[in-house]
Amino acid sequence: MDLLSSSDLGSATMSVCNHPDYPTGTLLLELLYLSECLAPAALEAQRYLPPTCHRLLLDIQGRNHADQITSEALRGTCLTGNKKLIAAVMKSQGTRIKPLLAQGESLAKAASTAVVATAIQTMQHELNAELKRLQALAEVNPTVRAEEIEQWAARCELLEVYLQQTRVRLDAIHVIVMR
Repeated sequence: MDLLSSSDLGSATMSVCNHPDYPTGTLLLELLYLSECLAPAALEAQRYLPPTCHRLLLDIQGRNHADQITSEALRGTCLTGNKKLIAAVMKSQGTRIKPLLAQGESLAKAASTAVVATAIQTMQHELNAELKRLQALAEVNPTVRAEEIEQWAARCELLEVYLQQTRVRLDAIHVIVMR
């Protein structure tokens, strides 16, 4: 699975499908973005922000329909083997797809910002509680050194910096044409 997900194989596809809500010729673009924090493993950033997928389903006007239509509802005939048809669709629709990719990236960044804000808030709540516990323990226990408390505070600050640098990466594209 790692080999498949980390390669280009399977990251882009085109299909033709039927859906009662869309007329023949309608083009939809399903985009999967991944929010990931590239912090060192020792900081355990994935504890607060695991790699998070953001699914978008954009129509030609840039409206997101991901909440209304599941991926399963858009299963159809895959066109991967029909290179001529794919080339024809991309030639006719390529200029319409490029702005959708830009729209998708801005929507994914907005979704990621909300997820990151929640992760930072959770992290601060948990780690500040631990910092307060260490500080209270230091008052009654001389074996708790000031360096330990400073290291914990520095870890909190560094983890927040890394969480704020979370990036959004396009992971998969699915071009859907209705028949």
